[in-house]
Amino acid sequence: MGTTPFTLSNLLFIVEMRMYLRDQTGTSWIDVTSSGNNGVYVGGLLTTTRFGGGYTTPANQITRYILLPENALQNLSNGNLWTINIWMEVLSHSGARYFTSMASGSNDNMFIMQINNDSTFHPWSSVLQSGSHATWSANVPMMVTICRIDASTYRIYKDGLFTGAYTRAASNETKTVTGWVLDQEQDSVKGAFDSAQNTHANWYEMSLINRNLTDTEVNAEFQRTKGRYNIGDHATGLVFYLRNQTGLNWYDIVGSGANGVYVGDLMTTSQYGGGYTTPENQVSRYILLPEQALQNLPSGFAWTVNVWMEVLSHSGLRYFCSMASSSIDNAFIMELTDTQLYPYNSTLQSGSHASWDLNVPMMVTINRVNATTWKTYKNGTLAGIYSSADIDTKTVLGWVLDQEQDSVKGTFNSSQNTHANWYEVALFGLSLSDAEVSREFDLRRRRFYV
Repeated sequence: MGTTPFTLSNLLFIVEMRMYLRDQTGTSWIDVTSSGNNGVYVGGLLTTTRFGGGYTTPANQITRYILLPENALQNLSNGNLWTINIWMEVLSHSGARYFTSMASGSNDNMFIMQINNDSTFHPWSSVLQSGSHATWSANVPMMVTICRIDASTYRIYKDGLFTGAYTRAASNETKTVTGWVLDQEQDSVKGAFDSAQNTHANWYEMSLINRNLTDTEVNAEFQRTKGRYNIGDHATGLVFYLRNQTGLNWYDIVGSGANGVYVGDLMTTSQYGGGYTTPENQVSRYILLPEQALQNLPSGFAWTVNVWMEVLSHSGLRYFCSMASSSIDNAFIMELTDTQLYPYNSTLQSGSHASWDLNVPMMVTINRVNATTWKTYKNGTLAGIYSSADIDTKTVLGWVLDQEQDSVKGTFNSSQNTHANWYEVALFGLSLSDAEVSREFDLRRRRFYV
């Protein structure tokens, strides 16, 4: 990794990154760079499944907070130059609160971020030199960036955009930091908290970078990570977008009312913020997708479907997405072999079948180019181009995930269903370009740690 050139186009900041914390089940906030700089949730664990999962700190208390690894700060090659990105969501607020603090034995409060009733946040005990205080909104995720320029100068960003530059009289040498806390303000190292000062919030991810980033780099990091939080526009032509679950209904979050429905005794997973699970070798649990969304497309011959899924076990020939009509029982099916996936009853014209791996989330894209031409993608990359029978989705009466229909919404075969977790489905009323499919993958992949 040390020989990899740093560019904005390949895994941003991986060469510079010392710590990158992602949420996980349990009390450890794991550093995914494998440097061992883990965070720890202190107190009775509270988590959220929003946006792929995170930690929650309640209001007006001092017993629940997150200890960040002070050794990561101590080991920076230059303790005066660093950048911190925090993805967080304020849930409620009153008064002056604090959401990250650094303390040492000689200077209890070396650096603190303050959040205020007037919907602003900024470094505590600092002087605004240019710009303005950043603002926040309750129940809206945001990326807060703190960029240390020199011993006494800080630049603050919200969602990738510069807001204000500040100076502080005290020099904060992070090599001497012995306590680094999210959610509480330390009046002694890792302690002496005040319940009137903690922040009620969800905490999703965090990174520490061993230098001050430029404005362009901060914005690029925001663009790279925002898709996990439903920030950013989908490609044109989006008809519905199903994400997560509330009971049996898989809700369309674009508001068109085209909801999915889990049929059978509900099985869910908390993986990646939650999804549906369909067990193997059965016909009683499956997901009905809204066939009226297909019927109402401006053209029944041009559309794109993205499915985020994770195969859990497999044997033989299985099927995971089928469209059926009264005249053509199997208008369209996606077939899954032990190693590959492709449209059923089709002819490969160019490229190759997409491959898949057990217990690894992937975005499968089915792109209907015209009446008889299909393109398939895995994780935003074109796999194969196929020719198949002419079907018009305006006649589709049954659209099912996990089962293959031998009659409309029925006559399933338990040896053909797919044992998988199902996370997201999007339907577009046109054939997306290769670049648009790739962009959709980039927009959503952070939820799945891809």
